[in-house]
Amino acid sequence: MLFYSEPIDGLPARIAKDASSGLPLLTEQTAIFEILLTYLSLPYSVAEYGCGKKASLIIEQLTDMKIPAWAIQRGIAIERDMSPAALNQIDMHQRPYAISVNNPLAQLGDLLDPNLRKMLSCVVEDVQPMQKMIKVGQYALHHENVIQFVKARSHVFTVLLFWDSEHQCVVERVIDPTLEPAGPFPIAALRNKLNAPECFLLTACLLGNFRLRSTYLTHEQQKEIIDNLGSLEKLQEIGRDEHNRLFRTLTGAEPGSVGDPDFWSYINNFHDADEQYQNEKLQMTGPGDEIRPHLLALVEARENHLYTTGMIRTELDSIVTRLQLESILANDAFLAEQALEALADCAITIVYFNSLQYMAERIKKGEKLQDYLRNIVMNSPLRGIGVRQRRRIDKLGVIATREDGQIDARAFNPQFQNCAIETIRQMNKARLSVFIDQVGNIHGVRLTDAERTTIQRKQVEIKEFIRHGVNHFSHIDTVKDGGKFDGRLGVTGGIETAELIADLEEYFGVEVQHEESSVRLVVTAFNNEEMTFTGEGVSMSGSAAVAGFAAPSTVHNMINQEGERYGDKFVDFLTGLKSACESGEIRLAHELKGNGKGLINSCAAPTDFFTKHTFERHIEQGPVLDRARIPMITVGTIMGIHQRDFFFDGQLAEQAALEMNCRLRELNQQAPFMNSRFTVGIIEPIGERTRHANPDFAVRCELEGEMNHAGATALADRRDPGVGIGKLTRIFHNWITAHANQFNGLQAIIGDVEIKPGTNRNVIPGKAAITLAVRAENFNPDQGDEILRILLAAAAGKLTASVSAGGEGVTVGRIEPVSYVKNASLVRLSLDIREADATVLGQAQRSLDKIVTALENDLKVKIRYEVKQQLSPSQLVDSGQVLMMERSYGGSHNPNETEMMVDLTRGNLLAFVVMQDVLQRKDLNGVNLVDITEQKMPAEWLLKMDRFVSGALHDTCNIAAACKS
Repeated sequence: MLFYSEPIDGLPARIAKDASSGLPLLTEQTAIFEILLTYLSLPYSVAEYGCGKKASLIIEQLTDMKIPAWAIQRGIAIERDMSPAALNQIDMHQRPYAISVNNPLAQLGDLLDPNLRKMLSCVVEDVQPMQKMIKVGQYALHHENVIQFVKARSHVFTVLLFWDSEHQCVVERVIDPTLEPAGPFPIAALRNKLNAPECFLLTACLLGNFRLRSTYLTHEQQKEIIDNLGSLEKLQEIGRDEHNRLFRTLTGAEPGSVGDPDFWSYINNFHDADEQYQNEKLQMTGPGDEIRPHLLALVEARENHLYTTGMIRTELDSIVTRLQLESILANDAFLAEQALEALADCAITIVYFNSLQYMAERIKKGEKLQDYLRNIVMNSPLRGIGVRQRRRIDKLGVIATREDGQIDARAFNPQFQNCAIETIRQMNKARLSVFIDQVGNIHGVRLTDAERTTIQRKQVEIKEFIRHGVNHFSHIDTVKDGGKFDGRLGVTGGIETAELIADLEEYFGVEVQHEESSVRLVVTAFNNEEMTFTGEGVSMSGSAAVAGFAAPSTVHNMINQEGERYGDKFVDFLTGLKSACESGEIRLAHELKGNGKGLINSCAAPTDFFTKHTFERHIEQGPVLDRARIPMITVGTIMGIHQRDFFFDGQLAEQAALEMNCRLRELNQQAPFMNSRFTVGIIEPIGERTRHANPDFAVRCELEGEMNHAGATALADRRDPGVGIGKLTRIFHNWITAHANQFNGLQAIIGDVEIKPGTNRNVIPGKAAITLAVRAENFNPDQGDEILRILLAAAAGKLTASVSAGGEGVTVGRIEPVSYVKNASLVRLSLDIREADATVLGQAQRSLDKIVTALENDLKVKIRYEVKQQLSPSQLVDSGQVLMMERSYGGSHNPNETEMMVDLTRGNLLAFVVMQDVLQRKDLNGVNLVDITEQKMPAEWLLKMDRFVSGALHDTCNIAAACKS
């Protein structure tokens, strides 16, 4: 994210749409723009290149917001004169019809500043200073205030259709943050923004051919077209070939040139150097033209209040499906992000350098930087420190993404290995000395060259420097199909703080640390926080080992779901790091020697990195902070946790597991458990299942909710489809019970339960499904239809309401008949309970035992359980660990999780001013980091909300427990 609009204080919960047309309401245009700016990392500051690629990223994000793809178009503004003579003239001042734009980069600073060039050379491989420009890889960025599009002579933009309720009409708006950072704007305004009053404006439905639209012609252009065609109406009637001949006539373009629409793809008019790619896009161009007549029909029907809007929408949706637009748009966005990487790195560095310079000037003047936390407009000049952290997070997110698009960096898998290498690379760049300990934690320590040498020569132990260290930590491992912010926010935030301090010293001579201070900044990426490896009575093995609660040998015996041993995977991990060191990709402060156990022995003892002074930034319970309009708050209490695995044995095992989930929801809604968290993250059949083919009636019920963090999501904010299918199963069971005397040989079959992702007990599922079936001699189709209607009414009715309104906040994926069902007689259910009060946590366990007894009696199943984890609530204030909760959106443990740029900037600024304070101290004797942090925070934040109660289990828990013991 390289751009700050007028800073906002919160994101909208949803985008409202017109019920008839399905188009977003015009009143939502600002909300859509704000969401785009929050979720997308685009080089907005670079106007010269990449407009088509930026459009690809914007389009995919719009579809991710559930805006129909048929409501989105590409547009292209192209110079009036595309003749050979005009194309040969590269001086825009000699071209009367040239397209040009104001250059955002020129407003950020001097591109020829030697310090900036030095910083750029550390980020981008090929930086060459030239007259009034710098060459970055294949791109040449100019320093002039006004720039042109010298190669394509065009600018590609995104168009979105809205329903204007006030004027009862459909309107089009351009979404282009580079041209207009304030928000969407009418297409007609493009000519002013491009300084080209006679440029041609063409639009195309996705995968369609660009065409002139009479609505957007200037008076002179209308006259020319009438001269050529006889009337404007014929413009929309002529075929593609005639249209393109007309366009060449109007512009003077030669066949085969960038001005010839015959050679344009649906992406843009520029002939890419990659001929194969260009040919692929050309071949894919055209099928999208099918969308336009239906879209025009929808507009006419909606504006004239016709009943046909629903049928037309259905047809448009089917076209989108048939064209496989979703996968094509996703691939376009993926390729665009890769192609824009060099530009993004360059633009981010320029924005960051500008902010660094601003900070240095304020520090030299003796200003208190924490004052900038208070006002979201005031901190905009410091946006670079948020922008660069966002780039760090995005890079780790890309590296953690599998080929199927899911983020999956579970401990020691291939994505995790690559994320670890990237984390070490970032630590190296921040001038941190990097150590790996004997359980795979990554520690970056701010040391001088002399101090590092004394450690390498074994003249002093690393723990002597860590005693007065402030450790900024979290984790880089994820759950399956998780998000990119959870954990990485804390690690990358620590790296950002370290590099910020180093850059202030190197580039502007600002010494943040007092020469006599023994305080050290440490950044740690703890391993296995998400508990991919379990067992041995260890919770969060990385921090447990540092805290002294688990010996490395114990951790090495932990096992993952595939039965792989931690120690074996750790050796593979170290082997990969050793190879990366040998190739020069990363640098460690110690040598990885030997093989197997020898590699482990060459690593440091985890306890050498223990310090009581810690700072962990996290996203959690974003809706709570958003409602309070607070960007961040310190945590005072961490909930206790109780985790059990239940095993249901019997003919009704699957039904019993779902019924337990329902009864847990009811318990959660009673005092004193209303602030507790009860989460069933796994329900899975074990062993063989019995197949029942061709029952008299069978229906597959699939519900969708929101995947989220078990401890981080309050009851009111949950959308749990697992509970939803449990309630549907209850409705089905009640119908069967009420009508049992009507059937001979009645058999109700409940099976094929499925919870997704279903791999972590601490993740609220995002999808859930169950099959409900009946066998009976005299069962008839009418009775099946009745059951189907009842289930549909419940799923599309009450279950869609929020939890507080008696529903589950879920939506229907599908509820439709099927021809078979399989059920299991042995089922595992994994339960996670969180509670801040130890007494209430004990009561919850006793209530749970009563539920088990009742289920055994009611459904004739046997239930046994294993306790997997038990931790008491923890108080952080007295022990001095900072756990900072930051406002976020899109849940946690969720691919949609994100944080606004303004809050990232605030979080980094707060971390910096805390370190600025402690690095001026001789040591940390008597220091409570929570007190220092809260002294730096604006008083109004602390007045609005008490210290936070965190429902999630964090690495801070292990450190705090060690401090108390």
